[in-house]
This record gives sequence, structure tokens and C-alpha cells, in this order.
Amino acid sequence: MPDRHGGSAVDGADTAPILLAPGLSATRVRRWLVAGYLVTIATYLVLSTPRPTITTDTPLTQLVWLAVVVVLIRAGWLARSFSGNAVERRFWTYLLVAAACVAASQATYVVEILASGPKAPPLASLSTVFDVVSVLALLGMLMSLARFRQSTWAARARFLVDIVAAGVVVTGALDAWVVGPAFVSAGNRVLEGALYSAYPVIGAFILAGTLRVVIGTRSDRWKPWERQIGAVGAAFAFALIALPAAYMPPVVLLTGGWSPVVVDATLLTGLYLALSATVSRLADHAIPWHLRPLATLEPSYGWISAVVLPSLELLAIPVFGLAAFQTEDPAARSLRLVVVGIVSVLLALRTLLAIADSEALLSRADTDPLTGLLNHGLFHERLGDELERSLRHGEVLGLIAIDVDDFGAVNSLGGHIAGDTALVGVARALEAAVRAQDVVCRVGGDELMVIVPGADTDAAFASARRIVESVRSATGGEGRTLSVSAGVAVFPQHARDRDALVAAADAALYWAKRHGKDRAVMYDPVVATPTSLERRMRDLREHADLDAVRALAAAVDARDASTRDHSRNVSRLAAALARELGLDDETVTLMGHAGLLHDVGKIGVPDAILKKRGSLTEQERVVLRDHAALGAQILGSTAMTQVPPWVRHHHERWDGEGYPDRLAGEAIPLGARIIAVAEAYDSVISGRFGRQPLTPRAALQHIDLELGDKFDPVVGERFIRMVTAQLVPADEGGDR
Repeated sequence: MPDRHGGSAVDGADTAPILLAPGLSATRVRRWLVAGYLVTIATYLVLSTPRPTITTDTPLTQLVWLAVVVVLIRAGWLARSFSGNAVERRFWTYLLVAAACVAASQATYVVEILASGPKAPPLASLSTVFDVVSVLALLGMLMSLARFRQSTWAARARFLVDIVAAGVVVTGALDAWVVGPAFVSAGNRVLEGALYSAYPVIGAFILAGTLRVVIGTRSDRWKPWERQIGAVGAAFAFALIALPAAYMPPVVLLTGGWSPVVVDATLLTGLYLALSATVSRLADHAIPWHLRPLATLEPSYGWISAVVLPSLELLAIPVFGLAAFQTEDPAARSLRLVVVGIVSVLLALRTLLAIADSEALLSRADTDPLTGLLNHGLFHERLGDELERSLRHGEVLGLIAIDVDDFGAVNSLGGHIAGDTALVGVARALEAAVRAQDVVCRVGGDELMVIVPGADTDAAFASARRIVESVRSATGGEGRTLSVSAGVAVFPQHARDRDALVAAADAALYWAKRHGKDRAVMYDPVVATPTSLERRMRDLREHADLDAVRALAAAVDARDASTRDHSRNVSRLAAALARELGLDDETVTLMGHAGLLHDVGKIGVPDAILKKRGSLTEQERVVLRDHAALGAQILGSTAMTQVPPWVRHHHERWDGEGYPDRLAGEAIPLGARIIAVAEAYDSVISGRFGRQPLTPRAALQHIDLELGDKFDPVVGERFIRMVTAQLVPADEGGDR
């Protein structure tokens, strides 16, 4: 039985050459693919016409499979060679492994047919091993399009254990009570019944993966090869699910021997669809690869994973144990005991992973995921505790505020990966320079704080000097030398409460950065004044005519109640993202202003359009889109020279399909890219314009789908990481 186990590049015109045969148009090649499929499947059906026995396989039927597989391997190799990114190369690598295993299976099966004579080769054979590996490679191909980004390693491992355990339990149940008895009674060995029982389980996994990571993506932007990839998964899934029933003797007898042929023909169709998808991709090789990892398989912390799955595993152990001793067949007893053993081991492993997952969640709730330092929230908690202790015992307490010098340049020159590397290097240098009882925290993008219990001015300043010197020996991405500025304040000499102490240390840091950087400065009220974000905003307003602009923004807010919260949320998110990206304090402040005022141009949009809940006409869309340019024009009257371009271009798209100027990629100002992702996130979670609100995680996936098309992929990734870190503690007790 054959494998029974298992235009132009831009506008789609037919002028694009196909790389398999240069000079052929895409349309002609696709027509040849259709004709080739009809010839292939007709030939296979003729060669597989049922005989008096159910053994319809011959070496000739295997040659049909081999012909398709050889061409698929050739096309897949070319597709991998022309891949434009790592995700696509990984996808074609999995496909090549699967195709190579199918080729090995069919070649081996030819030998097995010749060696077995008139009898059918046994199901449990070397060809079956290759078939199983090919199916696993197909699962791997689907998994390459999924991403576990928002969960702990223990949760991911537990998720995998749950899948394997569920598969083993369902396979064992089918073998014991549904599929297995039919094949054992027909004279086949017990192992073959178990293999037939495994096929529908594997098919269900393939179908679920296809639905979640391929068909689950946005269908309105599918290309021909993407649709065919979905069809490949569906064809293999349905064939594997139907395979045991198709090979049951009563069904074979009822269908006149055609049921196995139909299943095998479906598998061959899936293989041919894979070839067609590969060739279509080659024809459209200049079109960007859209299928990419999505956070669609995130493990759940709810009642299903916490109660249902472990209960199923616990129940399976006694059920299969009793079933093992109720059968008189030694082989069947062994298989059921194997199920008991596997499930027992997986259940124990799952318990350990659940414990590790809980610890990891607690750790992630308190630590920064990049550097491993304590996060902003825990910093304020620990600082408050240390202040209470110092006040109770009459002790002193030092606080060191630290900022990486020229961190924006590190990001700009080396990219955000270099920025992350630099932050990790600084964090390790700080940990090496401080005492065991000191508390090191990351409170912002490149902002860190060190709590120094029991340190007077001399001891705290000495610690700050050690930190500055330690960082000088660290290097960031591409070997770039790093430096930090540090500001030192001491309780109770410089401040009597938590906020005042932080402000004093921040003022000293502010002075150090403006007087040479790469140094430590002790707070002195004579030369340094505490500056909060609000104070810096007031300073900015002294040099810019913001009052009139803010009045206009308030007028816009008053026209739509949802806009007021939206503008404030975008302001908060944009400022937080700017800080996450390592931008300087002044830019962070300006981003907050830009987020608050990004819709100020809507003052010129009529109420009939602004408040309309149905679809807008094309003319109404033109009027609405003018708000971005009008907002920039209004803000141009202020001294905030950086903000107008951010507001004008916050509706541009990374792929160049936005408005008003159809800018693309890096040509879009960074501030506009930040506002774009912040605005999109708040819009979808708040359900603006009459849309159904999404959960925060669904909103992050919505943004994830648009990375590289609508949003800057780097800015979007950092935004998702930032918001995800805030969501993890809130998710600990419920479903995601």
C-alpha cells in the first residue's frame, strides 16, 4: 500500500519567470501543474485498480510517488536557495526533510513489495519508519510557523507534554477498543492495530496545526502558494484520520476495494499540492513571505490545563492498567502497560514542570525579562521597605541612579539587538561592582537604580565610582565601549521620603549627563534641582506655545468620549515604548506630548464623519485622512519641531501603503512608528468605532500579524515584549 502511513513578482501578472524553467510564464506553469496533476492521479488510479485481493500495490504505483517526490525535492531546494528570510528557509528545510523521507519510504517499499511476493508487506517495516518521520517533519513545518513568545519555558514544555500525553491516551484507547480489535480479528498483528490507531491522532494534530498557524492567518492577503500550503495540511490530515476506517476489512469489502485507493490518492494529492505550492512560490519569489511565526499556541494557565488534562492522565493509568490484565493476548497486554508507563512518566514530568512554571511566573513578575534585574514595580517596593527599616533603626541609605551614556546612538548604529546586548553587559557589570546586600533594578529603558543599605555619602559615592569603572570594562554589541553616568543621593541627608530621594538621585544624574557623562556625581541642592517628568513638561511648555494646542485637543476630546481615554492611553504607551527603546528623556517627554496630541487634526473633521459608526464613503475617508496633515500643521506653530512630522506620518505603513505621503520603512519618522503601534493597540482593546474589543493578548497577536506590513517589525516586537511583561502577573490565575 503506497504511503498509506503517511505574473510579475509584484502584481501577479504572468510575466514572472519560473525558476525551474526560465522563460516560462507563471500562468503557463500553473496550467501545466493542473494538467500534470490530472495525468498523475489518473495514472495512479488506473495502476491501483482493486484486484481480487486488497493488495493493490505494485512497484509501478510507487514510481508515481517517486516521480512527484523527486520534482518536489528539486523545487524545494530551489525555493530554499532563494528564500529571503530565516523563517522561510526553515519552512523549506522541513519540507525537504519530509520529501526526502517520503522518497526513502517509497524506494524501501518497492524493495519490500518485491521481497514479499504475492503477500502484502507488513505494516511494521522500515518504510513505515520513514513515513512516520515524514509526518513528524510535516508537523515540524507547521510548528515553525508558531511561536511561544509570551510564556515561560516551563509552560512551553508542559504544553508539549500535554500534547504527547493526550496523543498517547487517545491512541491507546483507539487501539484497545475501536481500531485495534478490527485489525487483530482480521489476522493482523497487534502492533499493526496500534499503528493504525496512531494515524488519526497524528492527522488531528496536523489538522489543528493547519487551522491555527496557516488558515488562521489573514486570508485576505493569501498568495496562491499560501492557500496550497493550507490545502497540503488539510489533505494529509483528512487522509490520516480516515486511514484506519478505509483499511478495515468490512469497509474494503463494502467499497469493492476502493477505500484504500481513495485514501492513498488523497495522500498523493497532498504531496502534489506541496509541489504546486513550491512551484508557485518560485514563480512569485519576489513577493514578500507572509507566513511567519504567530503566538497562536500559547499555553493556557486556566482550568483546562490545570484540571482537565491532568485528570485525564490520572484516569488513564488505572483504566489501561485494568485493561492490560483483562486481555489474554500478551502483545496487547504489553502495549497497554506501555501506555501506562508512558503516561505515568509524562504525568510526573508535568508535575515538575508545573512547579517550575509557577516559580518562573513569580520570577518574571518581579524581574526584568532582558537583564534579570528587579523591575520597576519591585524597585519602589524594596526602596520603601529599606527606607522604613533605615528610619526605624536610625540608619542611612544610599541610592544610585544610573543611565547608559549615548544609548540612543547604540540603538541607531547597531540596532536594537546591540542595545539589548549593551543593557545586559551593563547589568552584569553592575552586579559585579556592588555588594551582596545591594539591590540592583532596571526601572526604564536604559535607566537603572541601585539601593545601597547602610551607606553614607562616602560609601554610596564609592559604590557609584566602582559601578562607573566596572562598566568601562564592559562592551556592547560589535565591541563598542560602554559608559554610564551616575547620580548619588543619601537618606536622610538629601531627602526624607522615597519620592524625594529618587528625585534627588535623578537630579544628580541629570547634572552628570550634562557635564561630561561617564562620571558619578553626589547630589548637591546648590547645583542640582530635582526634576520630575511633570517639571520637564512644564519647562518644555515655557519654550513652546502649547496652551492653544492643548485647548484644541480638549475640544476634539469633548466631541467623542472614547477619544479622551484613547489619547491619554496612546500618550502613556508611546512614552513607555520610547523609554523601552532607549530614547533620551527629552524625546520620551515629546513622545508623550505627541501621543496626546496625535489626533488634534480631527478638529477639522465634521461630526457627521467623526461620529459615524457605519462604513465611510470614499469621499468621507479622504476628509478623515486629512486630519494627520492638519494636526501637523497645527503643531507646527509650537517650538516642538520634532512632533509635527510624527503626527503627520502616524498613519503611514511600513510597506508604503499608508497616508498621507505613502512613506515606507525607515523613511517614516521613528516617532510616527511608535505612535502607530501604540494607537493600534489601544484602538483594538477599547473597541473604538463600534468594533468588538479584543483582549490584550489578542490585540498583541493582531499587531504581530501586521509586523513588516503595517508596523515597523523592530518597534512592534519591542512593544509586544513590553506589554507582555506587564501582562504576565495578571494572567497567572486565569485563561489567556
